[in-house]
Amino acid sequence: MQALKDAKRRIVQQAAENLGKAERVARDEEAMKEALENFKAFEHELKTLAEQLKLAQAATAKWTERNLGFAEEMSKFFSTDSSPLRESSLLMASSAQRAHEVVQRSAAKVVENRGVLVLEDLLGEKIPALKKKIAEHANLETDVSSYTRRYKTAAEKKPPTDPEVAKMKEKLDRASAQYERVHDELLDDLRRLHREKHQLVRPVFVAVLAAQGELQKVLSQELSQAMETITGSDVDAVREEIKYLVESGGPPSGPPTKGMSGLPSMKSLFNKPSPAAVQSAKANKSSPQTSDRKTIASPRGASTPLNFSSNNSSSAFTVPSSSGRSTPPPVPTVTFEPAEESSEPVKSYDNVSSDTLIPGAVSVAIYDYDGPDPGDLSFKSDDRIRIDKEVSPGWWIGTREADGVQGLFPETYVKRIE
Repeated sequence: MQALKDAKRRIVQQAAENLGKAERVARDEEAMKEALENFKAFEHELKTLAEQLKLAQAATAKWTERNLGFAEEMSKFFSTDSSPLRESSLLMASSAQRAHEVVQRSAAKVVENRGVLVLEDLLGEKIPALKKKIAEHANLETDVSSYTRRYKTAAEKKPPTDPEVAKMKEKLDRASAQYERVHDELLDDLRRLHREKHQLVRPVFVAVLAAQGELQKVLSQELSQAMETITGSDVDAVREEIKYLVESGGPPSGPPTKGMSGLPSMKSLFNKPSPAAVQSAKANKSSPQTSDRKTIASPRGASTPLNFSSNNSSSAFTVPSSSGRSTPPPVPTVTFEPAEESSEPVKSYDNVSSDTLIPGAVSVAIYDYDGPDPGDLSFKSDDRIRIDKEVSPGWWIGTREADGVQGLFPETYVKRIE
């Protein structure tokens, strides 16, 4: 009776051990699968970083080289003693030459030593070493599976005491022990790599950031000397216009519209009018109007005339029905002033009745409109247009949904989609 109980207890213990072993194997397989996926992703990231870093290095060298070529041509152009920009152009050329031949090359060397070589070491040594161990792990797993199958076949035909069965069991145990050792080492290595991957790539980021910063710093310092030799307000004017565009979120999307001096027309930037423009508009309100031309203020205070003149002397009209599309309404003539920031709802006009548009609404063009000025939004009948901002009674800034181009257009050429 006691022997039977002991046999049952051994069977239960063996079943529990087998179950625990199966659960551990399943967990290990899942952990190894996750670690291998992380490793593959990291290898791909490293290759992408290395490729992009080489492209960035080449692009920086090309930029400083082209900048040098332009600066040298400008210095030749202003080389005569009578030119007031002779000194400035020579300083610019000297600065560009130093930036390309000294600073850029020095920065590139540091990035190569501290960035490119780090990535090459990871991709050339550390990653291949781990891939070799992954291949060894796969081979051992295949050996264990093969020995297990052969041992089971032999054990089914012969008793455990048979020399052939015992020899096969020995091979299986030896292969299993080697597999478990390599498995544990590989899993630890892959997990460590995943934990430390940011620290491994950190020198690359620091080297590129510092090198680019130093290059821009030296170039900026030397160009500042050249700009100080220029008399007049030209430099300040350019700085103000760039600052205005930056504070406005950059130039509007879509094909650029050209205004004065080749800059984007200020009409396309009215989503955020400058303080100078608002002040100019207030001043224009208080003074009598002597012209039917619209006028807005540029960021530096100068006025840019925008011709929206029309023979129609009144902006009062009613939106025609769709049946009258063949005869577009006259374009309204109003004083074009930038709208001040306000939390008040956009006011509606009685002459536009139920079709009054509101910012954010989607409208459809009921006539073709060919804008006469830079910054106008031209469109065809049935084009969909999103309303962005009201700038004056009868005039709106909107975005054409088909291509994202933004511009100014008369309200009466579109109809709101309910």
